[in-house]
Amino acid sequence: MPPSNLGPEPVRRASLAQQVAGSLRNAILDGRIAGGSVLRQSALARELGVSVIPLREALRQLEGEGLVHHAAHRGVVVATFDAEDVRELVEICRALETLAFPRALPNVTPDDLAHAERALAALRDESDLARFADLAWELRAALLRPAKSPRLLQQLEMLSKTNRRYWAPFLRDAKARAWILEHWRRLIDAVRARDLDAVLEQLGRVQSEAVAIGAPLLPPAPNQARSPQ
Repeated sequence: MPPSNLGPEPVRRASLAQQVAGSLRNAILDGRIAGGSVLRQSALARELGVSVIPLREALRQLEGEGLVHHAAHRGVVVATFDAEDVRELVEICRALETLAFPRALPNVTPDDLAHAERALAALRDESDLARFADLAWELRAALLRPAKSPRLLQQLEMLSKTNRRYWAPFLRDAKARAWILEHWRRLIDAVRARDLDAVLEQLGRVQSEAVAIGAPLLPPAPNQARSPQ
């Protein structure tokens, strides 16, 4: 059989896995599948009307995004999250962005700023959680890509995928949503002015304020240390 006849099948399978990942991602992000839930693969495959092969591919993708993990003697479990997780992610993101923005500011173009502005405008009216997370990264990437540091951008993008689930309370709470939108507004203005001090001030505000604003909207951190995932 000519090799070209084998081409479409992997594409269809990959597409199906992506669709399954999208359905599960949305259910996890909007709370329909709660943190700590065990995902029984055979039952889940029947519910979704797919075989276990694309389901397993989808779960591997979600594991890479930090939404699920494998637990000994339990199987695939939906990751839990709390205010302490947010604190840690914000600290890591700030450290990396503090490295990236000094490199980016001299190279930012009007097109970069326009791209960030379009993302911010779309964020103001976006109600879908997955799309909100995508736009949040699109805005930041437009401002960070001029740093011309692929490794830094890759690390920040990976963190962006990992923290998608944390956008839910910020999206649904009017005060939290207004706060993050205002932060992005000020960040874009500071980048437009090429004012590094103002950029770093905004990054510091996020670190100091994000947990205070988000903590009441998130599950409390457990008193005891969590077991490694």
